[in-house]
Order: sequence, then structure tokens, then C-alpha cells
Amino acid sequence: KIKWIFEAPRLTREGRLLCVCTTSKGIPAIMLWPGNDITEQPELIYVPEPEGASFPYGESTWYQTDEGRIMIFWRDEGASCRLYVNWSDDGGRTFSEPILTDIPDSMSRLYAGRLSDGRYFICNNTLGTLLDRSALMLLVSEDGYVFDKVYMVNDSPTEMRCKGLLKINGWQYPCCLVDGDKLLVAYDANKEDIYCEVIDTTKL
Repeated sequence: KIKWIFEAPRLTREGRLLCVCTTSKGIPAIMLWPGNDITEQPELIYVPEPEGASFPYGESTWYQTDEGRIMIFWRDEGASCRLYVNWSDDGGRTFSEPILTDIPDSMSRLYAGRLSDGRYFICNNTLGTLLDRSALMLLVSEDGYVFDKVYMVNDSPTEMRCKGLLKINGWQYPCCLVDGDKLLVAYDANKEDIYCEVIDTTKL
């Protein structure tokens, strides 16, 4: 039933695995497992696409707030150059309809999570120009709703060595791992090379 999964399942506070996908029919959905056993059958919660928005690949990421709200951020293939967000207040059983945020995104993949001190982060190409991936940035929030700090991960000039299908210049497709006071950010350059930054989060 599943066509695309771009981010590995993570545990909710209830101890249930959750991730976003796209079904074989091209419908964006949230997969919610009964517990932490990935071999069990997950429930599919279908997500409506707002008018003008498009989530064909399930390129999405999430975190959970202190109050228990699960916040899911969506890459919009409708070229709004902003992130969409929807949320759940019942552990992922039901979700709101996605709404447009004011967080810029050049239409690329992103990764969200929480630092070891409880703060929230989003790593993406925080640029309001379509497919401009010349800079990869890290947004930080105290409450998970207002991101008021922005840090540059990499904005050095880069250019692909070989042209290819769906390739584009830039720093893109981050995947993050929190390790104590460090945030490891793996990403690619021009879809040719893989880089990894180790960020001291005590300095953010």
C-alpha cells in the first residue's frame, strides 16, 4: 500500500512508532503503529491536501511538544515556497488539516526534532525562492511554535560535477541526530557527495 517513505519512524511519547508516507495511490498519509514493534501493521491516517498544495512524496518531518501535541511539517510541491503544518492532540490518532506557515522553504526536504535541552529545531533550505538550495539553515525555537533563531549550516558556493535527472546545485536533504549536546546534520552536496556537520548546541 505504500509508495514513498523518506523519514524513518520515530517514537511518540506514548511509545508508538510514527512516520509519514505516500500510498501507492499517491495519497499522503501518516503511519501510526500500535507500539514500538515495526513488524506490526500500522494504521494509515490520510491527510487532505489544501487547495493549491501538493504532498506527493510524503516528504515530511515531526516532533512532539511538552503538551503532547504532535507537529508535522510538510514540503509543498505546490511551489508555495513555505512549509505546511498540521498537528494531533490525541497521540496521532487524528490530525488537523494542514495549514500554510510563514516558514520559508525552497521546496526541498527538511528535518525537525528536539535538542537535548528540550528546544525545537527545523533544518531546511530556509529560502523563499523556488529550488534555491544554496544555503542550508537551522531554525531553533523555545516553544515549538515560534522559530526566532536562525543559524547557517552551509552556504559555501558549490556546483555539481555531472548533470543528471532531478539533480540541482546546493546543500540539501538533511537528516539529523541528537547526541547529547551535539547535533549531527548529514546532508548532500548537489546530490553527489555526503557531508556531516557536528554542531555544539550549547552555543545556539
